[in-house]
Amino acid sequence: SAMANFLKVLVKSARNLKDADGALGGGTDAYVRMRILDADGNTVAGPKETTVKNECGANPEFDEEFLFEDLEAPGSYTLKVTVLDKDSLLGIGALDVLAADDKLGSATLDLGTLSNTEDMVDKELI
Repeated sequence: SAMANFLKVLVKSARNLKDADGALGGGTDAYVRMRILDADGNTVAGPKETTVKNECGANPEFDEEFLFEDLEAPGSYTLKVTVLDKDSLLGIGALDVLAADDKLGSATLDLGTLSNTEDMVDKELI
């Protein structure tokens, strides 16, 4: 059944993030956004986001679990993980939509390389 195809992701932590806001920024407010892409790069699931870790420095810990369900052909999909900095320089809620969040880094994981297992598999994405 289609229900059988799901991906559970535990976002553990990030390491050595750059300080995207620079000298004025007052630290990194990091969060992780994940989406699943098909072979053509279209989003088939997500995006899902962790909570924002305010002024977390370079090594935020997230420890949040996410479930992507009803994946039609997971073997051909890619998990794209992006670490973002919540851009709060403006400090005004209404303007936040105008400020694109700074990108601290991203990585992808070819789901076809994963074993079909109930067990959690540790992957370090660089």
